[in-house]
Amino acid sequence: MIKKLSPSTVIFVTTLLIGCSWKETFVIKNTTENAVNIHYLLKDYKGILSIFGNKPNAYQLDKLNRIDWYSEISLTDKDTSVTGIDIVLPPHAILVFGELSNDRYTNKDQYFINGRTFNFKMMELEMPDNLVRITDATFDD
Repeated sequence: MIKKLSPSTVIFVTTLLIGCSWKETFVIKNTTENAVNIHYLLKDYKGILSIFGNKPNAYQLDKLNRIDWYSEISLTDKDTSVTGIDIVLPPHAILVFGELSNDRYTNKDQYFINGRTFNFKMMELEMPDNLVRITDATFDD
């Protein structure tokens, strides 16, 4: 799933192979010179394994726009609720906001073999000249 946000800001799913298992990782990649304000809401699934977490990780991109896993960026979440996230992704950085282990993501309504639940509700990405809103209904577009 690739959703074009601006000439160099995209949201996509990437697959990481780790030994005999793999992870599909949901990320937002910002290769622009501007910060991106990101606000998203999750459905509250107490006690259920979810794909999207409320403690996302961010990493610096290297000169080739690849993730530098050794350069984690500290984020400040301005939303103090359990299901809301409001952060600023700096330029040349990537945000990891969800993971799916040993399963392939095809759409939000699929059955996930590892018991995960699609808990995405809404996301807004605010850039200097653009505001993008993604809902659970438009996530797979």
